[in-house]
Amino acid sequence: MVRSLVALCLLLPLLHAQQTITVGGTTTAPSRANAGKGNVFSITQSVVLADYEMYLNVPGPETLTFFIHRSPTRNGSAAAWFSKSVTVDGTGVGPAWYSSGPIGVPLVNGNTYVLGVSWAGTVTYHYVIATAGSPIAIGTWERAVTTTNPPPSLVTITGNDSAQYYQRLTVIPNAGAASDVGTPCSGSGGRPPRLVASDFARIGQNFAVELVEATANTPALFVFGIGIPATTPFPLLGCSYWLVGVAPAYGIPTTTSASGFAQLPLAIPADPQLVGLPLASQAAVLGAVPDLTNALAMLVVR
Repeated sequence: MVRSLVALCLLLPLLHAQQTITVGGTTTAPSRANAGKGNVFSITQSVVLADYEMYLNVPGPETLTFFIHRSPTRNGSAAAWFSKSVTVDGTGVGPAWYSSGPIGVPLVNGNTYVLGVSWAGTVTYHYVIATAGSPIAIGTWERAVTTTNPPPSLVTITGNDSAQYYQRLTVIPNAGAASDVGTPCSGSGGRPPRLVASDFARIGQNFAVELVEATANTPALFVFGIGIPATTPFPLLGCSYWLVGVAPAYGIPTTTSASGFAQLPLAIPADPQLVGLPLASQAAVLGAVPDLTNALAMLVVR
């Protein structure tokens, strides 16, 4: 019964009409050859990115590479996550929307993504000046990036590039597939440690639960199990433990890296009967003053 209700909660958001999010504009329209342009978004509501478009003037035949890079934090670099090349012929078209076509890429809350397009020839792109942290329906716009063509494996996402490129995202709400529960402790390392999921928990696929912004080079513990996090936490180590009632709950020890990062790789069997199964996780950073992260509530999806 519980699994049926959970599955229903997962499906209900998908019944809503898909949502279109537009950023940028046509105030400035420079041209550049052999380059890539993208927007950096910090996601606070999990969605499926159905497709995205870039407003460009492509004067002739061209191969556009639509690329997505991902980072579990807003700092440093984002790593290549998805790419798709689309051949177009802009001869006589003028400025127009160019689409990735259907892609179905999850954008998971707590992560930062670069959504961009690169090209070899001379292409005109469009942007307006925007402020870092500008809200959008699923999070915030953080900054712009410029890359080479083809895009590199890592893209820097720190800095103050205020060019908000004219871009249109079509998303399908799916917050139930991965959502935060509670908030982390204040953080003995100077900032709260967070727990994020790299992807939705999809049958037959790998994903990871990632501990970020924790105290560096410190013992830590992932707790992972089947169930739904509690609505009221249990006080523990001066923090909030949300996995009360999640059983079985397994403790997996680890050590954070020099950047305060640790990862728990996971794989979901290719069994359709697992769709709708609730999973939960939380992590503890076991320094001189222990910290607990937020919890994650996840549902297995197709």
